[in-house]
Amino acid sequence: MKSWLFGLRHPTPATQPRRVWIDIALLFGIWALSAIVTLIWLRLDHTPPAWDQGDHLSRAIAHWRVLQQARPFDGDWWQTLWMESASKRGPLTYLFTVPFFTAFGAGFDQAVWVNLWFAAVLVGATYATGRRLFSRQVGLWAAGLTLLSPLLITMQRDYLQDFSMTAVVMVMVMAMTYFWFAKRPLGMGLLAVLWGITAGLVLLNRTSGVFFVLPPIVWMLGVALVRRQWQQAAQVLLGSVVAGLTIWPWFSTGWLMIISTTLESNAYGVVYSDDPQANTLAGWLFYPQRLPELLSWPLLTMAAIAWGLLIVDALLRWRNAPITLDWLRLDEQRWASLSRWIWPLAFIVGVYFLFTLGTNKRLRFVLPLLPVIWIVLCQGVVSIRHRGWRWGRWLAVGLSFYLTVSQLFGGAARPQYAQGDWPNRSVIGEMVATAPYLRPNLGIAVNTAEVNAFNMNFYGAAADFQVFARQVGLSLETAVQDAQALDWYLTKTGEQGAYGSIEAGQQVLAEAIATSPEMAIQRTWPLPDGSTLNLHHRQQTPITVRPIEPESTAAIGDDPVRLLDVQVAEQIKPGATYPITYTWQGGAALEPGLVLLTWKPESPASTAEQQSDRPVWISDHALGLGYLNTRSAGVTEAQAFEVEERLTLQPPENLPPGPYQLEVTYLNRETGEATAIASDPVRVVIDPQAAVPEREREGGDRDLFTFFRREMAPKLQTGELDPVFFEVGRINQYDPQQDYLNQVEQAMTYRLSQVPNQLDWLYALTLTYVLQQDGPGAIAALETITQVAPDNAYNWLHLGFVYLYSWQPGQARRALVEAERQQPNLPNLALLKTVNAVMELNIPEAIRLLRSGA
Repeated sequence: MKSWLFGLRHPTPATQPRRVWIDIALLFGIWALSAIVTLIWLRLDHTPPAWDQGDHLSRAIAHWRVLQQARPFDGDWWQTLWMESASKRGPLTYLFTVPFFTAFGAGFDQAVWVNLWFAAVLVGATYATGRRLFSRQVGLWAAGLTLLSPLLITMQRDYLQDFSMTAVVMVMVMAMTYFWFAKRPLGMGLLAVLWGITAGLVLLNRTSGVFFVLPPIVWMLGVALVRRQWQQAAQVLLGSVVAGLTIWPWFSTGWLMIISTTLESNAYGVVYSDDPQANTLAGWLFYPQRLPELLSWPLLTMAAIAWGLLIVDALLRWRNAPITLDWLRLDEQRWASLSRWIWPLAFIVGVYFLFTLGTNKRLRFVLPLLPVIWIVLCQGVVSIRHRGWRWGRWLAVGLSFYLTVSQLFGGAARPQYAQGDWPNRSVIGEMVATAPYLRPNLGIAVNTAEVNAFNMNFYGAAADFQVFARQVGLSLETAVQDAQALDWYLTKTGEQGAYGSIEAGQQVLAEAIATSPEMAIQRTWPLPDGSTLNLHHRQQTPITVRPIEPESTAAIGDDPVRLLDVQVAEQIKPGATYPITYTWQGGAALEPGLVLLTWKPESPASTAEQQSDRPVWISDHALGLGYLNTRSAGVTEAQAFEVEERLTLQPPENLPPGPYQLEVTYLNRETGEATAIASDPVRVVIDPQAAVPEREREGGDRDLFTFFRREMAPKLQTGELDPVFFEVGRINQYDPQQDYLNQVEQAMTYRLSQVPNQLDWLYALTLTYVLQQDGPGAIAALETITQVAPDNAYNWLHLGFVYLYSWQPGQARRALVEAERQQPNLPNLALLKTVNAVMELNIPEAIRLLRSGA
């Protein structure tokens, strides 16, 4: 019996297995050819990863690090994992890269190998979709021409999310296609769950995946409702719910950051991109005009000729013309039903419409359209059975492959095998060799494709996470501060790269580094472009670590660490800043150590109430400010170290005069165990008339813990959030892991367990929870604050916000009502009330608030 497809006969049972194996062999050959091209490129190319690639690699290796310490039954571990990708860039690609890092080590090439896996998935999904819609020939040709497309070949040898997005979207389209054309209700239900999971995976890869997920869902739901097929509509809704459940663990952890980075990306397309927008004709023609780049002009020409001939023949037959194109030897025109054409076309048109409305029109973003376009085009390509046409299409394939490969290996983007190696790894190696027991942060004052903060951070992470890198000097106002904040900087002569709006700050930063008497060039490297790369190092660093003989620590006794010496002025003025140097000794307990330094009045309190008062002056911080690397590979447990910290000390302005003595408590950050540390008496006298140092040590004050606790956290009680988040953005560049937040959280938690309800400590603890997106912790801290200080409307406003963040609108409403009762005109109160109304599905109230100016 003839098939409904092109007059092809169904294979007999005897020939079906043989055809399956033939198809598998052909698909494997298609995949192998593309894999060979990719592997040859990686073998030849020595260029470091550029900006986006470096960022993706850093995120992938961070996921690898978390998964190496997997605790699947620990909710905190899951939160840590999801927070590694709490942005528009979801975790899917990085999670698939982890096995390659585990098997072959962390590197750019190893990361790109994950694309070979995605290529196999893409080939299989394209073939299955084309076969289900039209025929096995369409599936085979579409799979082959998809991998032959120039842009896809380019993306396959690079580490971005576009290639993986193409594969995952095609899996979703395949699952939706089998669902949409399924016959049995039970099978449709199972397939609805399946495509729901795949749609969730698309969104887990990148939030822009919503542009690929929405059109087919809207189409299926709309058609089902118009046809009054309620069961099918319910199954579409079921798949949508499954998609939401699939992304919920990730999305709910950092939803605010995910949404904000997505919106920022859209704004970036308006401010920085020259792409034509949807309010112009050029904007709507942008993607059609770029089809030759997407498909390659020989293949596009072949498809256009095929479809042109088919359309002409159809018109002639429709008009019953005496002359037709029978010489083309077309099969009987038993083409698929109209629905099988509308389905892929609805997907293509819907995605095209949404991306045209978008502001950022990079061609690689619409790459997932490519397989579906080829499925439609190949239906025409394989329908012409003329022997000459068969030779012609293979000629087009060969020409396209030749042009693509020659452009890839011989064009401007050819492998950089002839220009020598770039010294990115050598820079990291030099830093590790110089300071092997620290985890420094490298300030980047250059921004080229080969040397930038993103790829240098990846190379540092690949070196057992011993070095981090960040772009500093982002603002002209803070560039000088940035030049004093770190111990290592990287500059370059000649071409500086793409700075854009931060160019002025970068120039000031580079000049400050070059002229600082505290800085010296550690080493230089000649670069393939003829310029020189300079690694600068601070001559006297705030933290110095020296290995010592284990016998030297015998005096420590049972204490985890020993405070050898404290050097500080004998008399100090309240509110002034003085240099202070601590010298510690210890072994394995140094790296996880927090020291709680309490300066107490020398005279004992006379009453029990006074004895229970909080310390009037604290100087807590992590040993080595959290940068110690004394448990790295090759360091034995018996190895001991001496750590010298050159920091600053600033007593509160309202501190009563008199003598104060230092009391030291060691807090293990891993176990939570606290130990009192005995030391020689350390005494200072607070004197309003004491002399003030003429000049502070440059770069000496790195104590982000104290800065955060004393300068930033108190602003919560007055609602000054904009300055807080500005400062957070700045100091987060100095501490790439934001470890200072964890330090504050643990220290304040311990101190509040000893002295409850201390308001300034509660504010510090709350802000750490907020910045770490720990909703339950922030709620608990703010509930306590509203009990200690119930008359501060800002406390209730903040509580309402964290309840909303934690998806508890009922509790949020209670807090917002109290905030409004105390101070009706609080900033952002109306906005939070509107969000609360939406969360409670009180749409009339939300509309009323919006109309009232919320």
